[in-house]
Amino acid sequence: MGNRRRWGAWQDWVSVLLGVYFALAPLWIQGAPVVLFVTLGSLVVVASLWAGTTASSTLAEFVKGLLGAAVVLSGLFGAHIEERTAIMNSWMVGAALIALSAFAAYRNRSGRSATNPYDNQHT
Repeated sequence: MGNRRRWGAWQDWVSVLLGVYFALAPLWIQGAPVVLFVTLGSLVVVASLWAGTTASSTLAEFVKGLLGAAVVLSGLFGAHIEERTAIMNSWMVGAALIALSAFAAYRNRSGRSATNPYDNQHT
């Protein structure tokens, strides 16, 4: 497992911000499914906080990745097909969450320190 400190990975901070953005997106995106976006955004924030407070939880990153996939699908199943802004928004936020969680899980499993760039113990 990785040896990073809690809240040492920038991916967790960015994921929290993406969750807040997604939960608040119906305020400025017309036709966005409010309940779906707020629920998924809140779950992303909770999972990101969980991933940030644990030193190296691959399970938390996996849950974040699953939520990212749910966010991608939410634009298709929750919005009308005419609401392209809501669909594109969910695709971009979901893809970013999947990429961030995959990268963080890789860093956790590879044992590389996310806080000390001069840590050459695994090179």
